Amino acid sequence: MSHQAFRATATGGGIVIQRDNAFLSPAIRAAMGATTSFRLGRFLDDIGPFKTFALDYQRDQVDGAIGIDGRIGASWRYSAYYNHGEYRTRSKTFNQTITANFNNAVDAITSPTTGLPICRVALTDPNTACRPLNLLGQNNASDDAIAYAFGAALSINRILLDSAGASLRGDLFSTWAGPVSLATGVEARWESIVTDYIDPLSQARAFGFDNRTRLNGGFNVKEGFVELAVPLLNAEGVATIDVNGAARYSDYSNSGGIWSWKVGGTVRLFDDIRLRAVYSRDIRSPNISELYSDMVLGVGSVADPFNGNNAVTYRRYTGGNPDLQPEIGHTLTLGGSWTPAAVPGLSLSVDAYRIDIDGVIGTITLADALAQCFAGSAVACSTIQRQPDGTILAFGNFQNLAFYKTRGVDFEIGYRLPVTTADLDGAIRFRLLGTYVDKFIVNNGVTTLDRVGDIGNAAFAVPWRFTATVGWEGGDFSADARVRYVGRGYQDRTLPIINNRIAPRAYLDLSAQYRIGDAFSIYANINNVFDRDPPLSSVSPIFHDSIGRYFSGGVRLNF
Repeated sequence: MSHQAFRATATGGGIVIQRDNAFLSPAIRAAMGATTSFRLGRFLDDIGPFKTFALDYQRDQVDGAIGIDGRIGASWRYSAYYNHGEYRTRSKTFNQTITANFNNAVDAITSPTTGLPICRVALTDPNTACRPLNLLGQNNASDDAIAYAFGAALSINRILLDSAGASLRGDLFSTWAGPVSLATGVEARWESIVTDYIDPLSQARAFGFDNRTRLNGGFNVKEGFVELAVPLLNAEGVATIDVNGAARYSDYSNSGGIWSWKVGGTVRLFDDIRLRAVYSRDIRSPNISELYSDMVLGVGSVADPFNGNNAVTYRRYTGGNPDLQPEIGHTLTLGGSWTPAAVPGLSLSVDAYRIDIDGVIGTITLADALAQCFAGSAVACSTIQRQPDGTILAFGNFQNLAFYKTRGVDFEIGYRLPVTTADLDGAIRFRLLGTYVDKFIVNNGVTTLDRVGDIGNAAFAVPWRFTATVGWEGGDFSADARVRYVGRGYQDRTLPIINNRIAPRAYLDLSAQYRIGDAFSIYANINNVFDRDPPLSSVSPIFHDSIGRYFSGGVRLNF
């Protein structure tokens, strides 16, 4: 079980304080002049037992599995298994505003009979449970008012997974270059989620932020696969060539059958150079939340370009879509490695990749859908319906409407230099590991952008990164110094915002270990030695060190 404190609830200027509010001081009321009300924005960091927006999360997991393995003859092996798992989650969010109660409690006036603060609604409903809420100043809210205006959302869900499979693998026959190997099998999976409880306030959509919704649904998939590895050439010390391929047919109960496959090959030259290439067609099936989450109604206003950009009222339904199809990706990887015999201990590796994903599951905003529909997008128009009175009816459920395209390079350089003298017997280790993304094209269903360099976007941040390590190993002692580098970028290149640039960062880490005998060792680490602060970025914790300098150490015992 875990308790997570996120942040204090913020109102963003949404609290309306009337001139006759019982908690207004005479000085503020006089300063208002003829103004009848004003809007108040503040962090509600003095509200509730946790003084913040908090989440309790409890997870209980039960798994059971059985399997068998065996041989058929000298070169064939078989296996089969069955697995059942249940994952129960109990999630509770505290200190949420109950919208109607909160608004009533904030609208406090002075009772004409007692002279004490009361809720305005008490004038017409003397039996109301409303208690006046004083948000003017810290720690002025009464416990009764907090209990009335704030609450906790609770949901209890169970995720069920059953899976079974059987496989057979071995050598079909041998050629001039070696044995031709085959693996084949069948698998099946049944996945479902059941909501056992949703709190009544969430069911009534009463909370201002986190109203829980039901997730009830499931699907099953039955699959068959085959993999083949074929050696074409085996000239020892000169060259070896191997090709391989695999195919899988998946039959989903909700979307039907679909193929995924890959083909690839490797070439090794003179035991120093290894070249490789793989091309694959991959799939991702929609998850249960994307398929079956409850449809939720939202009401608001939006500028309608079909109506002179005047604000119009809309009704928007968001939730799951049982008609979703799997996402389909195509990946090409070309690479190689070099371990030159003339330079013992040196290794170099580089891989270039290109990934295209179509039918990406996502949603678009109503404003984007209207703008793109007005510009002629049939896909955007298909998400919008209009009632006879002109009211917009929009469905913001998940759809296969986007695509992603990316390409980049991963590389690694390593070197191990033996050192043997009268006083030393060990080796110095060097390693450089990095990744560089050249393009990251994102289409959300209506617009296409290249997100490379936009490391302020949590969903698509792909900064230039590398890690360089130098270390020593010898006898019972080893030590390393590591530099982690995260390149510069932008919060969002598509927006004209101040301080859009995100500066690069480099962090130094140190570690050491000393072994005493065969069973005992001690170790110590210092991360972010120079205590470098992260740059201002909404996703700094993903790539940057947000903790600062920290130490760790311990002992290890091997039995």
